[in-house]
Amino acid sequence: MSVGEIHRRTGRDPKTIRRMRDRAEPVRESVAEPARPSKLNPFKAYVLERMKQGVLNAVRIRREIVPKGYDGGLTILREFMIPHRPVCTAKVSPRFETEPEQQAQGDVGHFTYRDPEGRLRKTYWLAAVLGYSRMLYALSAAGVPGTRGRSFPPAAWES
Repeated sequence: MSVGEIHRRTGRDPKTIRRMRDRAEPVRESVAEPARPSKLNPFKAYVLERMKQGVLNAVRIRREIVPKGYDGGLTILREFMIPHRPVCTAKVSPRFETEPEQQAQGDVGHFTYRDPEGRLRKTYWLAAVLGYSRMLYALSAAGVPGTRGRSFPPAAWES
């Protein structure tokens, strides 16, 4: 069989095919070593029991089995626990809706700024969101030079 035909059938590079063909010794297939027993094997039943009791934290379980003779790592324990974890079914909470003019959510904050003379000033703001329409309002506190209790519609917040 030609090098080109082997390349088409196997997808191997032609140079690799030639190198393997021209070797004096035949290529031996590697034999996998027999699997060693896991350090976790003696503790698997205990880990599964603790998981059934609701303990799903690998760090906590490892802390419990180390005094019993476990000298393996945390990664081995975590990889063992993954397929045995219960499926998390998150409960979706229903969206809370209100009638128009019934609810608003507000927040108050202060902002520091420098006035034209370089003095440090503080201004207070109220932000409010209406529950029904999700309309956003902002109101500055009176007594701050230049604000005099002005309110700003939502378009002023969008930039």
